[in-house]
Amino acid sequence: RDDCPNSRATEDRTSSEEVRDLSPTGLSRDVSAESAAAPPAATGSSKAVTGEEEAHGAAPKELVCAIPVRSTPLCVSSTDATWLSDLNVYIRQNCVEAFTATELDVARTSKRGRIALHQVGIRCRFCVAQPWEEGKNSAAASVSFPVSIGGVYESVKRWHRVHTDLCTGIPNDTKEKLRQLSESSVWVPTSRQYWSESARGLGMVDSPNGGIYFTKNPTDALAEYNAKKDVANEDGQGRDGAPAAPATANADDGIANKELVLCSDKTEVSPYVFLLMSQVQPTTFTEADRFVARSKGPIGFAGFECRHCSGHAGLGKYFPSSAKNMCTNSTSQNIHSHLLKCRRVPQVVKAELDELKRGGRSTDANLTNGWRRRFFDKVWMRLHGY
Repeated sequence: RDDCPNSRATEDRTSSEEVRDLSPTGLSRDVSAESAAAPPAATGSSKAVTGEEEAHGAAPKELVCAIPVRSTPLCVSSTDATWLSDLNVYIRQNCVEAFTATELDVARTSKRGRIALHQVGIRCRFCVAQPWEEGKNSAAASVSFPVSIGGVYESVKRWHRVHTDLCTGIPNDTKEKLRQLSESSVWVPTSRQYWSESARGLGMVDSPNGGIYFTKNPTDALAEYNAKKDVANEDGQGRDGAPAAPATANADDGIANKELVLCSDKTEVSPYVFLLMSQVQPTTFTEADRFVARSKGPIGFAGFECRHCSGHAGLGKYFPSSAKNMCTNSTSQNIHSHLLKCRRVPQVVKAELDELKRGGRSTDANLTNGWRRRFFDKVWMRLHGY
């Protein structure tokens, strides 16, 4: 009787990234001497890319050099807190880790060649200490092997939603912390971009044959990644010295160059509304925005987003369907709430918004009736090119 069940493949319908969940098989918990051996010629193994292929920019058929890594946290402490929710930051720092498969892992879990030596997996850090017993399954989703870097997000998300309640190794205080964070934090699909970028920053690369491999020591790769970020921040500082936000990926040049609020508007609107709308910039609707903006607008539909974070984590984006919807108090409140929570908004801006909203230095009394609708009609026309 075969005591090692076949690995199971799950497919995320949103990202179309396959994640191989091999948790029931109980992967080996240590990297033995065999890990130092070169990857075998099995499916997913790696060889060197020729200089000629690389020079011509051809898609390499094999990886550069897959190296064994015992384990490494997924967290990137210099940038995680900026782009991810508190829940994601906590999980990446304390609960999961990346590792590479040993020969023993391959023998136990890859009867049909589904994983290869040194292939990167994502596993529960608390299950690592649990001894593996022949024929005994560990809790579901404790270990998975994403077929590409884009699947790391889904692997960790599934760990949180499926594994945490089943795992006997997670301390009760950690489970309570996860529960508390889950009440105020969400999994945002559009943050996959950052998950993929930070995985590459740790030295991971995709294999053309499927699977992820480390080509650099994670510590060295992370140092290079942070150094590049430092240079980028020095070249483009944000307001009040805050690091510059990345350019909006989904806004075309025509939209990005539009100004929604002009200096001439200042005498026609309240100081609060003027400051509030000065904190947003134009953007366009993408398929990924359906998950967080709760809009059914067409792809390319114009909207606006927080200019400080560029809606990088999928939050702070708004796609009102009409000028009337744009000028509602609820839209303004949603923008205000995001700005107070956004880590990239300078504190001086947050303090100013709070004071103006409470009525401090208000000049609303000097404005004529209908000023709010007239102003947002102008913003709508500027946004949609009328």
